[in-house]
Amino acid sequence: METRVVLEDNIPPQTIRSIVATLKSIQLKAVHDCKDWGDWITLSNSSIVISIESIRGLTSSATVELENEDDETELENQAKILKVFGKLGWKGEDEDGLYIL
Repeated sequence: METRVVLEDNIPPQTIRSIVATLKSIQLKAVHDCKDWGDWITLSNSSIVISIESIRGLTSSATVELENEDDETELENQAKILKVFGKLGWKGEDEDGLYIL
């Protein structure tokens, strides 16, 4: 399952570093992984991956990707991650538009 998260146009982009730090503050072992093809935040011992669209370390959109929807721990971690993005002012986005996380 994928959940797209975005900042509204009137909110300035955030640093990947600040997102990673906030995830770590709730005891998620988040690591920023920068590759030629893009930026990712991965979690130790988890199949959840956050793909980050960034320009010079700043971001206003990302996708939280959950591989195993049957794993209760993974579902809880996904909920924690989405809650973090919500507290940072991000919104979820789907075919119906933006929604509060």
